[in-house]
Amino acid sequence: MRSLEELLRLVQNYQPSLAKTSLLRIINDQVSPRLENVEAIAHALNTTVAYLIGETDDPALQPQAGTILPVAHVWSDRLKNLEEGQRELTIQAMELVLRAVEARNSTPQ
Repeated sequence: MRSLEELLRLVQNYQPSLAKTSLLRIINDQVSPRLENVEAIAHALNTTVAYLIGETDDPALQPQAGTILPVAHVWSDRLKNLEEGQRELTIQAMELVLRAVEARNSTPQ
């Protein structure tokens, strides 16, 4: 990454409303960024939100066996286009499905 302007241009491909001053405040840890801004920064840097927030030391986008990372990026983009109420219901439904899958996978066959 050569400059703040380059990072901002890349981030705005995913989050057009993010202003340069807002990005600077996020970088300088002056504000807690909204999730959609963290996702846009992760996309721009070709990494994961987990890496940016320190949940992993691995910046790679390659999913490990059994993960749903590629699907997560697609759903993240689609969720942004929903109204707030629809978004919340969709997230709740997705959480229920994931819990059911996890429960099924943890049950001995």
